[in-house]
Amino acid sequence: MGEELLEAIRGRRSIRRFTDKPVSDDDVRRVVEAGTWAPSGANLQMWRFHAVRSRETLSEMLGALDERIEAVRAKVTSKSALRMYNGYVAHFGHFAAAPVVIAAQAKRYDSIFTRIAAKYAPELAGIDEAELVNVGAMSVSAAVENMLLAAHALGLGSCWLTGPLVAQEALEKILGVEPPWRLVSLVTLGEPAHSPEAPERKPLEEVLSFEGE
Repeated sequence: MGEELLEAIRGRRSIRRFTDKPVSDDDVRRVVEAGTWAPSGANLQMWRFHAVRSRETLSEMLGALDERIEAVRAKVTSKSALRMYNGYVAHFGHFAAAPVVIAAQAKRYDSIFTRIAAKYAPELAGIDEAELVNVGAMSVSAAVENMLLAAHALGLGSCWLTGPLVAQEALEKILGVEPPWRLVSLVTLGEPAHSPEAPERKPLEEVLSFEGE
């Protein structure tokens, strides 16, 4: 079982092209349920997931994203910067063709330490609001990784997207995301229409060190 899990981790790919085959509600539930078994700060499970199938909604989301991308593009005067920009944003909108898009949302981490410190020792609280939001997003990130692996195990393709968040506020409005929740990523689901090669990974020696080395 352990080796099978490691093989699944190594075999997962980011899929950006899908067939038209629909994804069942049952498979969506199984994928999201796997996400809910991820660890989270103080087990507060600061996540919420919204599955989008409507072509109309996805088209509206894509339009909002394209508008944001074009607004920035119109102000870029350097040809080299424009080439870099165009290459970077080229794949932001592929979610609109996926059978299902799961909008992952997070909210502020309600830290017991911060609440008590703020009341009794505010000068020692030491964690700002942005950091507490980040903890919530990190918890959702753990859930998303579970979801990607579950999708792979079910024979589905998926891709984890944060690029579209350049239009975060517009997307939140379209999806009805309201405070205290924030949209933190999109996850596409569908039957893969391609089988990409594994991207190169950095050698373990470059990213791992042991105490005393």
